[in-house]
Amino acid sequence: MKIAIFALVLIAFVYVSYAQQRCECVAHERSWDIDCDDQDTMLIAFNYLVNNDCNQYDNCQIDSACQDSYYIVQSHHDYCLPDEVPTIIEQEFHEYEGGNCEECFIGRRNNPGKEQCPVVNCGITIRADEAYDYLIENGCSQDCSGVCAENYQLIRSFHDSCSYDDVSENIEKGIHEFEDICSEYECNVNEDDDDELKCYLYYPDSSDTKRTATISTPIADDDYLEDDSSDAQILYSKISVALLAFLIAIYLF
Repeated sequence: MKIAIFALVLIAFVYVSYAQQRCECVAHERSWDIDCDDQDTMLIAFNYLVNNDCNQYDNCQIDSACQDSYYIVQSHHDYCLPDEVPTIIEQEFHEYEGGNCEECFIGRRNNPGKEQCPVVNCGITIRADEAYDYLIENGCSQDCSGVCAENYQLIRSFHDSCSYDDVSENIEKGIHEFEDICSEYECNVNEDDDDELKCYLYYPDSSDTKRTATISTPIADDDYLEDDSSDAQILYSKISVALLAFLIAIYLF
């Protein structure tokens, strides 16, 4: 019985620790906006990443401006449509992903008038690599119709739905080689982007299927209350669970 109680507390603590900030919460806390028309802000942040070697060592932990710049670039790269993000960011930002900077979560905004992307399994990434190989080997950089379009939509779905660790570098970088020629065949991974610019706690789904989220009650409405930030809620949750674990440990031992 005692072991079962302790195990439940441990699971709860891990679950809360796994909560990931949504990018809109980060933007609010750090006093900037996610604005797909503001390419100047994207470029300023990206240039800071480059000029200060923010992907090296622990620079994101040492230099808060590195982390802030990463959040700005990542949130716009992940949320905005391809033609709304400066080309250099589309092509080179992936050099900074998976490094020492913390990430936030935000889905791609809806592209009006475009169909839904095929649902993919993020645990079977070989399918994405096969689709990319098809684009390369069948002249899809010249004509993206037909089967080329189907394979482009497949790698778009992997690129926009799955985490950085789930897809190969070919997909992360290679998709940008085809965005112009395949622009007519772009598709959406989200049915509606209304929730993407709201502040929630995000828990990555434990399944291997298309990345989904367990969304909590909104932290705040459009006006945002200062003490309703995701950082605060996550911290309070961790403290509460840790305190509970401590009290149970005293009781048990």
